[in-house]
Amino acid sequence: MRPIREKIGQSANPIPGNRSGIHGRKKSLIVKIISIVYALEAGAFLLWLPWQNVWGNNYLLYLYPQFRPLVIDPFFKGAVLGLGIANIMIGLYEIAHFRSVRNQKQTFASWF
Repeated sequence: MRPIREKIGQSANPIPGNRSGIHGRKKSLIVKIISIVYALEAGAFLLWLPWQNVWGNNYLLYLYPQFRPLVIDPFFKGAVLGLGIANIMIGLYEIAHFRSVRNQKQTFASWF
């Protein structure tokens, strides 16, 4: 005889945070898409912004003028550009592995 929980559609041993089922897969898919879009947008923003006029003329630099030489230094701008490239690479990696991860069962250990 089946336990009462299985009769009403719940498993006998529920695991907190278990992402199985259609709703968990849809949430996982949405989170994955949002993280890909975020990585690509942040990367593009970090590639573009350091070379614009607003980078050296903004409110924070008026409040803290001692940081202006650091912020307008081309090496610092290059470092920010490098972070943008890294974000874009992460986004592209996530896109390339999107389908293979989507077909696999998601577990808590696979998040790390």
